[in-house]
Amino acid sequence: MSIRRKILLTIPISIALVTVLLYILANLLLLPRFQSLEYDFIVADVARVRYEILDELGDMTTALSANAFWDQTYAYVSGHAPDYPATVLDPFFLTSLDMDLIVYSDRNDTVLHAQHVNEQGAIEPVPNELLNRLKPYCTLRQLQNQADVRKGLLVFEGAVMLAVVLPILRSDRDGEAAGTVFAAKYLNREELAELRTNLQLSIEFLPQPSLPLTLWNVHAQRTLPDGTVVQIGTQHKVSATLGMVTMLDPLDSPSVTILVNHNNAIIEQGYSTILYLGVSFLVITSLLALVLIMVMNHHLLSRLKRLRARVSAVERCDPSSQPLRLSGSDELAEYSHALEDLLEVLAKSSQDVAQARDEALKALAVKTHILANVSHDARTPLTVILLRAEMLLTERFGGLSERQREMIIGVQASGKQMLFFINNLLATAKLATDNFWLHDKSIEVQGFVQEVEHFVQPLCQMHGTTLTMICAPDMPSQIMGDREYLKQIVCNLLDNAIKFATGGKVWVTVAKVDETHWSIWVKDSGKGIPEAELAHIFDSLYEVADKRRRHTNSGSGLGLAVVKQLTELMNGRVSVTSHAETGTTFVVTLPLKEAA
Repeated sequence: MSIRRKILLTIPISIALVTVLLYILANLLLLPRFQSLEYDFIVADVARVRYEILDELGDMTTALSANAFWDQTYAYVSGHAPDYPATVLDPFFLTSLDMDLIVYSDRNDTVLHAQHVNEQGAIEPVPNELLNRLKPYCTLRQLQNQADVRKGLLVFEGAVMLAVVLPILRSDRDGEAAGTVFAAKYLNREELAELRTNLQLSIEFLPQPSLPLTLWNVHAQRTLPDGTVVQIGTQHKVSATLGMVTMLDPLDSPSVTILVNHNNAIIEQGYSTILYLGVSFLVITSLLALVLIMVMNHHLLSRLKRLRARVSAVERCDPSSQPLRLSGSDELAEYSHALEDLLEVLAKSSQDVAQARDEALKALAVKTHILANVSHDARTPLTVILLRAEMLLTERFGGLSERQREMIIGVQASGKQMLFFINNLLATAKLATDNFWLHDKSIEVQGFVQEVEHFVQPLCQMHGTTLTMICAPDMPSQIMGDREYLKQIVCNLLDNAIKFATGGKVWVTVAKVDETHWSIWVKDSGKGIPEAELAHIFDSLYEVADKRRRHTNSGSGLGLAVVKQLTELMNGRVSVTSHAETGTTFVVTLPLKEAA
């Protein structure tokens, strides 16, 4: 099969497979997110309805409290104010409270007075059937204490009522309750319509247990901040998703189920989005594939044919064959040039040796140039690796096992050690030129200390080293300095201390020396540095000659040299003290320039 046919078959099949795979992945990854978002909206809508009802019950409680906690009401229920109904409970009393029913009972649970607003809007005594249904809620013994308030939803003959029960106390709310006052308000059609309009929701109130469980499929449930459980599901033969929450009566028994209907707009939008993405991807990739095939046919296949003819001529040793050097910078052009170069090498061995020498020198120059600029090309991908490792450790993309966490911390620590090396290499290259500048800006000291601690923490975990960062109280909160190179100084010192204090401790102290200077102390509990080595540790590419630690803690020999050079450029100084088996202390002292 020719290359042309392979290309014409491979590209469409690949596009189809990738499109199907992306569609499947989009359904697996995006649809659950759309569904979860839909559920969140449903729970929020149910919570709005529930809190709206609770707010209304709270308003009823507030309105009724003025009557329940009143000396005249207390006297009436105690049998000392027989004219109370005539003087207080007039036809406008319920209207003033914005309620439809009220029942007064004494401490013996005897109903003293009960009236309600009938369907015609007139005030009349409460019917016996309804009163008998309400008596269990009017008893004083249901209240747990004198300050207890009972409220909830009741259902009578299909009508939903908001009910509140309060103890009757004196105005100072002291002493025992003389009885209870029960008040209710009907959720009539106008009230329900107003509630639906205000909340812009489709709401149903169903008495318990009027919703058969066989007609309800629960897909998920969420818990509101107050502990109330909201169920999310569907009913048979109903496509919309519903949110369901159970409301309690004043005796904390289930009384009413609230259903909030949601139209599945978010999930439908999710399906549409995935479909549009799939179609768009297929169209775009098909157009790109068509253009690619045309370009390849014009630029690739014809050149391959010419190159094949040249190779055949070489195989036949045809002297009439002309050299072929394809134009361009692609692989075919490189291959044709390499072929001609090879033929020239075979014809002129001495000239090719000289040419090879020149190319080697050119490659060496390129290598030197790359080495001088390596950090500019390496830091960006390395920074991305460290960022991805940090995101994985925060478990943004899912939980991690302890082994996975250890491996990621290892990657992060090794990456940061590599970043130290690259930064030191860049600083060394810059310091060797005249293009090195310090940029003093305001630095928030406490934030700078925390940033350094967070940056080197993976190295501490990898080496089992305990790090303690201390910022002295007398240190100004804001100073002026080059944040990047200050961080490089501290990180180089910490990198050195952490490696040589494996399993031990490292202390960092930032303190004010005097009115014009401040210092950074880095102390470790390692084995210490031999006294003979102290005079050379700031030399470039110098390593401490300690055979016990060379294989585990060797470095590039650039870090301390960079620390010394950067410190001196900042008009500061660095010193070191070390004692065998007790550790090493580095002190960097810099001019103090407080930020304005």
